[in-house]
Amino acid sequence: MKRLFIIPIFLLAGFLLIIYLILPSYAKYQTINQEVTDNQTELTRIQDISVGMTQTAQKLLEHQEGLSKVQAAIPAEFSLAPLFSFLQEEAQKSGLILESVSQETYIKDARRPREETKEDRIKEFRVRISVSGFLSSLEGFLNSIENSSRVIEVLSISSSGSEEADTNALGFSLVLKVRAYN
Repeated sequence: MKRLFIIPIFLLAGFLLIIYLILPSYAKYQTINQEVTDNQTELTRIQDISVGMTQTAQKLLEHQEGLSKVQAAIPAEFSLAPLFSFLQEEAQKSGLILESVSQETYIKDARRPREETKEDRIKEFRVRISVSGFLSSLEGFLNSIENSSRVIEVLSISSSGSEEADTNALGFSLVLKVRAYN
């Protein structure tokens, strides 16, 4: 009879042992196993992103020349000194005399209020230049500005006659729009 009572007691003790000791450890094991799986998935995703960024960096290095042209076209800051130097050089190549360069204030279209976008980071400035020379020289100057890597747009051109009667040189006033990052 003793066995009859001892067997159910051992079975009950074994069942309680399973419920209170083994099942919580198994649940903890499953939780840790799930965390490891999640971390492996995250690591794989980060490695894929890293590989993609490395490939993009290599592609950028391959196109470094083109990127430097874009950087030269739209400088980081607007300054009259490099622009003056560029315009002086191009005017001289074309046979014009650069007489003056001045910056005018330029307000971008404010009729459409909106949030700032990536395009708003590019600021536009107006610059007025005065040159003197022949009309054919002005055409060459405009072509050289148009074909340069800089983003310069001619907004207006006005001309005036020369004060000296023995020369056919004319005076020209140009308003240019120049872009720069801000």
